[in-house]
Amino acid sequence: VFHFGAVHPFSTMGLETSPAAVIGPGLLATGLIWYGMLSGDLGAGVKFTWHPILMATGFMLCMPVGRWAHLDLRAEHTAEEVRAVHGISMALAGAMILVAVILVWVSHAETGVSQIAHGRALNHQIHVWLGYETILLVLIQVGVGITKVVVRGTAMALSLKWHGHLGKVTICWSALTISFGLAIWEFGLWYNFLVGVLVWCSALVCMQEAPAPKPATPGVSGAELRMHMAAEGL
Repeated sequence: VFHFGAVHPFSTMGLETSPAAVIGPGLLATGLIWYGMLSGDLGAGVKFTWHPILMATGFMLCMPVGRWAHLDLRAEHTAEEVRAVHGISMALAGAMILVAVILVWVSHAETGVSQIAHGRALNHQIHVWLGYETILLVLIQVGVGITKVVVRGTAMALSLKWHGHLGKVTICWSALTISFGLAIWEFGLWYNFLVGVLVWCSALVCMQEAPAPKPATPGVSGAELRMHMAAEGL
């Protein structure tokens, strides 16, 4: 059974790594976006409504859960257990993001809206182009993550150590994209401000360094584990 309350002093940022700290801000931001979209003028019956909802759920809930696996579970559980939680969470995030992209494309096609925000306000255009860049980062991360599973234990897997670093960049890039999206959504100034603060709190906590995992076999030193983590970019 996973221990859900550990707070580890390993972080160079000095932030907690409990579920409340790592997952909490993103969960609250996601909940506020769900409420704002479903209670607004569009409603659940409109395809576009589910674009921000699923994007927020993927980036601000599922991805922090995947990151939390490295930040909190690593100190008490084996690399295999951590890898399983991380992989499932990121797979769910990827699936939600894919559906969100399909829905916004279909919605725009049906309503005749430009897929690149042509003719829209500058902040809308920035949101769209940041979104495309974020999707590209996600596609790279998914491809590299699958590759690491397939070639695990080989020299090629070690050469993909940048996967962990790019994951942090992806989370931050998604936070930036959502921030510009908030300027489009008419939730109200203070509502948007609160969501934006929660989004960036989530991204910041996810940037922390991960602790050494629990050895899967006896005789593995902490230094060896730390070298392995450095090779994986964690």
